[in-house]
Amino acid sequence: ILTEQNITQMFLATYVPALLAAVGYLIAIAVLVRLHPDQAPAAQAVPASLVRAQLQAALAFRRPAVVKTGLLSSVPAIRTLASGLRGLGVPLVVDPVLVGPRGEVLLRATSLHALVNELLPLAALVTPNLIEASLLSGQEVTNEVTAKVAALRIQTFGPRARGGRRRIHG
Repeated sequence: ILTEQNITQMFLATYVPALLAAVGYLIAIAVLVRLHPDQAPAAQAVPASLVRAQLQAALAFRRPAVVKTGLLSSVPAIRTLASGLRGLGVPLVVDPVLVGPRGEVLLRATSLHALVNELLPLAALVTPNLIEASLLSGQEVTNEVTAKVAALRIQTFGPRARGGRRRIHG
């Protein structure tokens, strides 16, 4: 029996990776997000089995030159990606989307722990903004000195780190 959820899952697992691969991108969607200017964002984690199927489908098209992550909201999705990317031999860029547009934290503590302990050790580069650098490092970033402390702390997890999009004044 086909339901709206089954159809969405089939579309995400099959057509999105194929369409994007045709133009040179490989993708696996781990979270569906509703963004509306008048409402708080809503996010729904994609089941890990579907994340795995998307990753396998994307990698079947071609071997990527680099892999970049975005919002990963569940421990199973993070573990699935880490497992699928381990040993792939391509640079991993982790964009740790941890906060929404209004500053709300999007990850539970368990998901943040999995990101730090399972995905960041595989990363060549992590690209947190200032809030994300604070959350990852446990060091509030308020000036250049605290930004350097946070970056050094993030480096201990495995990747190199760089600052976010805003300049630090102070």
